[in-house]
Amino acid sequence: MLVHHGIAFEAHAQNLILVQQNGWPKRIVLRDFHEDTEFVPEFLGRPETEPDFASVDPFFETIPLDDGYRMDLVESLRQLYVDTVYVFNLADVSFLLERFHGLAEKEFWGLVRAKLDAYAASGVTEASRIASLEADKAGIIVESLLTKTIHRGGTLDYYEHEVRNTLSREAP
Repeated sequence: MLVHHGIAFEAHAQNLILVQQNGWPKRIVLRDFHEDTEFVPEFLGRPETEPDFASVDPFFETIPLDDGYRMDLVESLRQLYVDTVYVFNLADVSFLLERFHGLAEKEFWGLVRAKLDAYAASGVTEASRIASLEADKAGIIVESLLTKTIHRGGTLDYYEHEVRNTLSREAP
């Protein structure tokens, strides 16, 4: 959805269902994403499909970029996706597969990297779109929910920190 269509979802683990076949992940199902379905208008795969939310309710015209459904930068979409999918979902899967099934975490991430590379090589999506997301960056900005809790942050308060991107091709 992100690379090809330009749409990112904030899919934390409680909103992502991992469908398995013979004990191996096959696909994911997203649910309950009424908040944080985001896009950058210029990055939509088909910009002519950008929804006209203001025609439904003029209130939508009052929502600034980055405070609702539209973002200003592709980098913001990347951060949202990588934070929720890589850090909050796949990291847990890699841990569980290593602990209970003997698949080394490094091998798991190698498989993920191979799948991403295979998708890029497939030609389904233009290479320039894939490259613009910089999924190989050495660092990932993640939301720091613990810090938010400790500081008794409100709904709109946002705390972040950077972690190493296991899928990066850059040296650590």
